[in-house]
Amino acid sequence: MPFMFEKCLIRASPHIEKKIWNEDDQRIKVIQERNGNYAPPPGVLVRIIKVALDSLDIASGARIEAQFLKSCKEWNITEDDLYEYLGEEKFVPHVFLNISPNWKGHGDVLALDRLIDAYMRESNRFEKWTYIIENGSDGDMIHAHIVAKINAKYEKSVITHLNKGNHVQQLKKYAKGDKGIEGCVSGQGVQRTILRNPELIKDKLDYLIETLKPEGHKNKSIIWESPKTVSIFTVK
Repeated sequence: MPFMFEKCLIRASPHIEKKIWNEDDQRIKVIQERNGNYAPPPGVLVRIIKVALDSLDIASGARIEAQFLKSCKEWNITEDDLYEYLGEEKFVPHVFLNISPNWKGHGDVLALDRLIDAYMRESNRFEKWTYIIENGSDGDMIHAHIVAKINAKYEKSVITHLNKGNHVQQLKKYAKGDKGIEGCVSGQGVQRTILRNPELIKDKLDYLIETLKPEGHKNKSIIWESPKTVSIFTVK
């Protein structure tokens, strides 16, 4: 069954079906249970859901989903409206950034922290970010890992910015003039991965925690006891 349509249908149903195994009859029994997540949909959405339901027997799931979303658009029900009705936050891609400066001597934790703060705050590209600064398995490679939530309003332009490597140029710009890190940032020392599902995001957030790192990825010692999270604004 279609994704958004199915979720709205379940949310709009006062009762839901549950299958249980009946020991007496040795067969599966279907029972009705109260839907604890039930919420009455707005009047127009009720009609749209009913039309989609009437098409279940004659159309494929993909066609029903497309028709459902088309009807919502015709009735000025936006995607944000649907998520608000579902009581869910719309999924937004994140980016995983690795910054490994080519230090000219000992690494400078404070300089790297300043660099991250300057770049991440320079515009409204990111809603929030969680990051950690580490020293590597031998204790002599100061580097950072960042998991950043992209601002949904600028998702396409932010991903273009990252894909074109413009983030590297900006990091170089902010490193210039800071004696602790000037000339240490290069394209080879900065990697980025777009995270397009919640499982990947959780995996990378876990990676920021030393005790959750796999063998071979642990650091010689701990610089920060736990990752830092910065949230600069809330998207309306």
